[in-house]
Amino acid sequence: MADPITAKDGGKKYDPHPEGTFSAVCVDTVDLGNRVETFSGKTKVQPKCAIVFATGQRMENGDPFYVHPEFTVSMGDLANLRRFLEGWRGKSYTAAQAEAGVPLHKLVGQSCLLTVEHVPTAKGRIFAKVRSVSPLPKEVPPPTVNGYTRPEWWTERKEEYAKAAAAYKATIQPVRDLAEFEDFPDALQDGDDDSPF
Repeated sequence: MADPITAKDGGKKYDPHPEGTFSAVCVDTVDLGNRVETFSGKTKVQPKCAIVFATGQRMENGDPFYVHPEFTVSMGDLANLRRFLEGWRGKSYTAAQAEAGVPLHKLVGQSCLLTVEHVPTAKGRIFAKVRSVSPLPKEVPPPTVNGYTRPEWWTERKEEYAKAAAAYKATIQPVRDLAEFEDFPDALQDGDDDSPF
């Protein structure tokens, strides 16, 4: 006699941040380590980060909503991170500023205006995507944010990315010389194949 088994989608359920335009404040920057990504048929291991924003919006249970776009850590001319930061500050970076680097951790506490849209995933779920960012108008107050604590799932995500990156590197190690990985961050400056946030 067969055992009765019911298979279900055990994916985590969560409410996405509401759609619209909101005043927001950066509450965290998260170093996610390296992530394996395939874009236009090319697979790369790229350093990733997330910038976490609070808008003051709250879930039904009273917990605050956060939005957190992820980026490849690059200030190359075509990098999504660079374009995002330029939209936030309202002006472009000079070549010298981009080459010197931008300390992302100093964004914490800075306010902005975010536009959030709902985007369906391949599995039919909805996630909140930051569509645009701009400087916060002087007449618009930033949201009041109290007591942000980084959730544990950021650590889980970083570990997941690290495990996948190690597995990918192990598959190509016999083909490539380790020296190529030492030069990898410089190669990112040529362009940014970052997937959507």
